[in-house]
Amino acid sequence: MTPSHPPAPARPRPQKLIWLTVATVAALCVLVGLGGWQLQRKDWKDDLLARFEERVDEAPVALEVLLARQAGGEDIRYARVELTGHYLSVPARRLYDLHDAKPVWRIMVPFAESGGRIVLVDRGVVAFEARYDDGDHAPPDGGDISLTGRLRQGDTPGLFTPDNNPSANEWYWREIDAMLADATSYDAPVISTFLIEHEPPAATPLSPQPAPADLSAVSNRHFEYALTWFGLAAALLGVYAAFVRTRSRP
Repeated sequence: MTPSHPPAPARPRPQKLIWLTVATVAALCVLVGLGGWQLQRKDWKDDLLARFEERVDEAPVALEVLLARQAGGEDIRYARVELTGHYLSVPARRLYDLHDAKPVWRIMVPFAESGGRIVLVDRGVVAFEARYDDGDHAPPDGGDISLTGRLRQGDTPGLFTPDNNPSANEWYWREIDAMLADATSYDAPVISTFLIEHEPPAATPLSPQPAPADLSAVSNRHFEYALTWFGLAAALLGVYAAFVRTRSRP
């Protein structure tokens, strides 16, 4: 009696193997691309944190000095600045944010500085329930005030960032041009390339409480994320190679 043998595994059909290869290559491209993107984000975050740390203890200077440096090609992000002038009598912009793990509104108001320019100032935070719109940002007795702050750039909305809703005065990212829309009616040049975060103390106890960003506490785990994506790519390649090798044995 002829001994029976288990049937040999069927070799993958060429057409199926082609489609499997195409799908694997596409997935590899996505995973490697995500890993590369995380490395780019790491370089960006490293530069951001280095720039911030470099300027934490810098003495504030006049806005004219910083604008001259910027015109000369210098990166003025996070530089400290001194301003004298007054807030414009326009409704404040409310920017949604988290502060001490609680939702708050950041109050953004156009500021007419003594040099004749208008710049957006982040006055600080108020409770989310406050629904602050106009508040107390009008200058006392029509006079000028002085403040110290730090330059910040606008935001680029992320994939899951809600759209700004100007009609409801609800903002979810720093869209400086749109936030300064009311200021364009004033006969003065408007600076829309950056805003200024007001440093403590607040003008009055009832004013928004300045809360400048502390980037020293910002997480920078992009290298770990990159290794995760590259590891998944390597694992996928290993699974594909093992599958082809196993199915190709006689």
